[in-house]
Amino acid sequence: MAEEKDQERQGSGRGARRILGVILLFFFLGGGGGFACLRFGPKLRSKTGSAGLISASGTIEATEIDVCPEVGGRIVSLQVEAGEQVKAGQVIAVLDQAQLQAQVEGARAALARARARLEDLEAGAREEEKGEAAAALEQARVSRERAARDWERVAALYEAGAVSEQERDRARTALELAEAQLKAAEQRLALVEAGARPGVIAQARQEVRQAQAALAQAEAALSRTVLRAPVSGTVLLKNFEVGEIAAPGVPVVTLADLRQMWLRLYLPEPDLGRVKLGAEVEVSVDSFPNRTFRGKITEISQQAEFTPKFVQTKKERVNLVFAVKVLVPNPEGLLKPGMPADAVIHTGLNGS
Repeated sequence: MAEEKDQERQGSGRGARRILGVILLFFFLGGGGGFACLRFGPKLRSKTGSAGLISASGTIEATEIDVCPEVGGRIVSLQVEAGEQVKAGQVIAVLDQAQLQAQVEGARAALARARARLEDLEAGAREEEKGEAAAALEQARVSRERAARDWERVAALYEAGAVSEQERDRARTALELAEAQLKAAEQRLALVEAGARPGVIAQARQEVRQAQAALAQAEAALSRTVLRAPVSGTVLLKNFEVGEIAAPGVPVVTLADLRQMWLRLYLPEPDLGRVKLGAEVEVSVDSFPNRTFRGKITEISQQAEFTPKFVQTKKERVNLVFAVKVLVPNPEGLLKPGMPADAVIHTGLNGS
């Protein structure tokens, strides 16, 4: 009887050990193995699935456009606020225009003078001018005849010894002057009747073109005091207030088209060959856990880079990765710049 009890105890012990062994085996193969993977496995931002899927993470971004003045000046009007929707061409801000407006008015006046001179030259002399030139010529002829008669009289008196040599010289000088004035009057009348020379008219036309260019330049400078939205979008930042001085090249506001967001992912080299342009991507964010946003890959970098610091742990930043850009339509405006996002890339291939 004792032997039967000992055999029963031994059989019971062996059964317990078998059960314990099965439990331990299950633990190490199942729960224990999972724990070991979680504990010691690498924390990858990109993970290839078994059904042709690649998981990755990144941050939602928008294409930002800075609206900067080309000229400096005091802001006299700022017509938008942060968060406001604007359309392409809408006025954003206006700078002080007083000085540039004065330059435009001066350029317009100079152009008017140049055009008036050219019109006079092209039209030729007026009848009044021709009459004045003819009258001046007749007066010069009378003066020359008088001077010639005086010279003949004084010369005869000089020969008779009735006048001095100085009086004779004065009479000769008066005759020479009268002859020069007659010649000038003849030339003046000829020019008036013939009109302006081609070279003079060409020079006047060039002056008109220069005045037109100066006016266009002044008007262009004036137009640059009005800042307009280059594209439709949302005002992300407003960097100035009315009365402040804006400098050339410094953004007054920053715009972004929030209807088209994008997500930049970083994939390790083994995954690069599995993705292609146009591949579909499912994007999810913490703010909308039950919502999936669909996008497509629009850019795949051909240059490897070290994993950015803001994406990976310190240990993983030494790994080389390739950047992939995903365009994500955002018609409802739910996605915002800076949101962390998880993505699943559909490769169309079966995983290894």
